[in-house]
Amino acid sequence: MKFLRNQRGLSLAELVVVIALLGIVLAIGYTFYFFGVRAFNVGEDQSNVQRDIRIASSVITKEIRNATVVELVYTDAADGYHYIYFDSGNIKHRLDADVTTWTQGSIESLTFNIQQLPDGSNVVEFSIAGREDQQLYDITSKVNLNNLTGLPADSKPAIKYMKP
Repeated sequence: MKFLRNQRGLSLAELVVVIALLGIVLAIGYTFYFFGVRAFNVGEDQSNVQRDIRIASSVITKEIRNATVVELVYTDAADGYHYIYFDSGNIKHRLDADVTTWTQGSIESLTFNIQQLPDGSNVVEFSIAGREDQQLYDITSKVNLNNLTGLPADSKPAIKYMKP
């Protein structure tokens, strides 16, 4: 009970030292917290671009693999054919007046190439590139056309096809 009788309190110097130490600890904690938040946001943005590219690649492959008509073109039209093309940072699919956007604005380019293999079969090679800040992500994939042979080699920014 002896310590309760001492009611001196803290001196001004002790109080200043405690506040200074508390400020330093809070500043360090604040720095680590915002570093973590920034790193998380950068990782999330990169993940979104990679997701868009992977999804578009998968859907393009499924769409054109069994096509019965394939032609590379510069523009789309409402003529009963399916079109896959790049427009304003997105990859889009069009069938007549119905336009579906497959990505979320992070795509920079989409190109298609038709290659004829020595056995006469055809492969469509496509390349998708996307960017987030200074990081560029791209994928190149080849799709064997199961129902078509003898197409001439070609390279254009959009593909026109008919599904079976």
